Order: sequence, then structure tokens, then C-alpha cells
Amino acid sequence: MNKYTNKLDHFISQLNTDTQQDIMALPKQMVYEKGDFLLKEGTICKKSFVLESGIIRKFYLNEGKEITTEFYFKDDIALSFKSYISQEPSNEYLQVLEKTVVMVTDYDDVLKLQKTHPELIELELLFMQQYVIWLDERLFHFHTLDAKQKYQLLLNKTPHIIQNIPLNYIASYLGVSPETISRIRASK
Repeated sequence: MNKYTNKLDHFISQLNTDTQQDIMALPKQMVYEKGDFLLKEGTICKKSFVLESGIIRKFYLNEGKEITTEFYFKDDIALSFKSYISQEPSNEYLQVLEKTVVMVTDYDDVLKLQKTHPELIELELLFMQQYVIWLDERLFHFHTLDAKQKYQLLLNKTPHIIQNIPLNYIASYLGVSPETISRIRASK
């Protein structure tokens, strides 16, 4: 998501110094350990997480089976978008896959800041636009690429993924079986 967050950073850089300082004061650094949940199904996503290091996995349960929908890496923004925007209970989980350092921003703090700095409503709109573009690109790849191409795209984005993410999570994310991933790896 880096090319999308760059647009957000550029927007922030154009704001006056006081507004920039108030924005920069919002996030708090937190460290989470492997296996920690940042969000569980049925809870409202009240925070966004910008990764400084580590990996977060987004997934949901379907008939007791975990379906991985996203991995988040350095500089990505992890959240349950629908729950965060609507402030309704999430049907997703956010789980830490290795020790992870994040900058956490609280939804209510953002709303308070928007009251004193109305120009930040435009920043929120830009964030939503960038997220939708990112999601559209992700869906395009998911529906137009075959399993080998999707796997290669993931490797190009994050070459260290093989070492840090269990095979069944990668297979679920790509919409293929673990055996298919094993065959793709063997053909390299």
C-alpha cells in the first residue's frame, strides 16, 4: 500500500505546521507479540495500525475455516475498513504473525481533531479513495491472475514472506490449496 500512503503523506506535508504537529501527536507506538489479536470478529474497529515492522494477517471465519484476505507489512495501514468507517462490529480478525511494532491511531481521536482542523476531513476522504483504489487493484489481480502469477506477485512485493508466513495462510490468501503452493514452489 506504500504508493497509496505516499499520497497521504504528501497531503499532510501541505498542511500548516500546527495541523501537522497535531496529526503527528495522534499515533502511539505499540509492540505486539506473535499471536496477539488487534481485532476480533464482533468487535468494532476503533483503531488503525501503521506497521513499522512485522506482519499482520487479516482473516475471517467461514464455517469454522480461516480465510486470509490480507497481509500487512512495513508502512501498510491495517484495519477492518468497513468496521472502521461504519463503526459497526467487524466480521474480520487482525492477528500478529511475528513481533510487530505499529503506530496506533484511535478513531475517536481522529474525529476530535477533525473538529479543530476541518481540513482533515479531506485527508480522510483521500484515505478512503486510496484504500478503494488499492482494494480494486487487489481484486483485479485476484480475479485475473492464475495461482502462479499471484504467488509471484506476492513474492515480488515481499520476498521475505516465505520465511515468515505459514503456507496455509499464503494458500488461503491466494485462494488456492496448500498443495498448489507446494507445486508452485517446487517448479521454481
